[in-house]
Amino acid sequence: MKRNLLYIVLIFAGCIANAQQNVTLYNMKSMWQRTYVNPGLMPDARFYIGIPVLGSNYINISNSKLNLKAFNSAFQSAGNDSFNLNVSKLADIFRKENYISAELNIDLLHFGFRILKNHFGYNATLRTTSRLSYPGDLFKLLLEGNGGENLGYNFNFDFGLDMMQFIEHGIWYGRKKNDKFSYGFKIKYLQGISIVWAEKSDLSFRTDPGDFSYTLSSDVKINTASSWVGLTDTAFKRGPSGYLNSLMSFKNSGFGLDIGAQYFITKKVSLSASIIDMGFIKWNSNVTNIVSRNPNSTATFSGADFSGFFKDSSDFENSLRDMADSIIKVIGVDTTYESFNRSLFTHFYLGGNFHITKNHHAGILFYGSYYFRKFHPALTLSWNSKFTKVLGVSVSYTMMNKTFNNLGLGLTLNGGPFQVHFITDNLINAIQISSARMLNIRFGMGFTIARKKEK
Repeated sequence: MKRNLLYIVLIFAGCIANAQQNVTLYNMKSMWQRTYVNPGLMPDARFYIGIPVLGSNYINISNSKLNLKAFNSAFQSAGNDSFNLNVSKLADIFRKENYISAELNIDLLHFGFRILKNHFGYNATLRTTSRLSYPGDLFKLLLEGNGGENLGYNFNFDFGLDMMQFIEHGIWYGRKKNDKFSYGFKIKYLQGISIVWAEKSDLSFRTDPGDFSYTLSSDVKINTASSWVGLTDTAFKRGPSGYLNSLMSFKNSGFGLDIGAQYFITKKVSLSASIIDMGFIKWNSNVTNIVSRNPNSTATFSGADFSGFFKDSSDFENSLRDMADSIIKVIGVDTTYESFNRSLFTHFYLGGNFHITKNHHAGILFYGSYYFRKFHPALTLSWNSKFTKVLGVSVSYTMMNKTFNNLGLGLTLNGGPFQVHFITDNLINAIQISSARMLNIRFGMGFTIARKKEK
């Protein structure tokens, strides 16, 4: 039962979890959605409209260490449908700091058109972004306990948590000034739906080697807000209709900006760059702030021995419950209801391309984002081709998140004006999910009109 409990906790953490990459999409000339990653890159069609809700949907899940295959290998069969946990194998899965992220984007509406050298576009996209960082010391405590060599050890439980959902209304303008230079920008109105954000999350835990008492220090501030329900409300009280009503609420609003450009150094070599998701949302509706009453103060108490977590001890659950009650008493938190601002997850792209012909080019792309005091980079090499007006193909190889098996594939297929697309930065992971640490897929369909004629 404990195995199943831990399994569910970890998988749930993975599901709510470095986010947007879209590195294969960046160099796909036949895709209007490439303006999502660089508004200075011009698409090849004069007019585009995506099928509502199905225009282009994107999901990205990533974590720094965990995959299902590695997790299952830590449990060894003991017969009779029972398992023994190999603590050493499980401990090897986690490092000092661990990261989990997820992103889900659904294009509710997207269209664009070109007039002479000017490009215009609009998108309404439902975006859900989540990032979670958790310390390796948490598993050190659960797996090794707080006794033995861990007596007197300061466990660091600092964590990061950002879960946000909003609708992006983007108005895009791009211009191809001449054969060498193009630029673009997108102004966004952001319609906030819900958020859970750990603005501060400093926690430490120590067991005294003399009297085995526990010392806890904390400085926590967790902000929540919602256009749907408050923290003390229940989802069942308002149901799905309440959530649909929240999509029409404008109580939590903000603004964002994307900028990008491309410049041809020669006829064969070009450079491009963009900064995406600069901006913030001000949260005013159903706001709750949970704040430490005495930040960074310490408290000493007695409690449970964590080393019993993986033992067949019927008293452990009661012990843990008593300890949780003690922690709540000694930490001390206050509840306030003050509005707050939260910035978007800003990221950037820097690319170079060698254009062999108008239809075939090789690219190198550097991607970066910053989260929880750490920089998260990615480097992509790609080959991109268009075969008449029917087929577009991109193949990419990416090094990111300390993984080196990320083979990407992008396909666009046109039957007359109707276009479908499928893109992934991790083709192997999409096939072998059990060993995947990242999963990244974009798919959708729409109509393109007056595409450039290519030989």
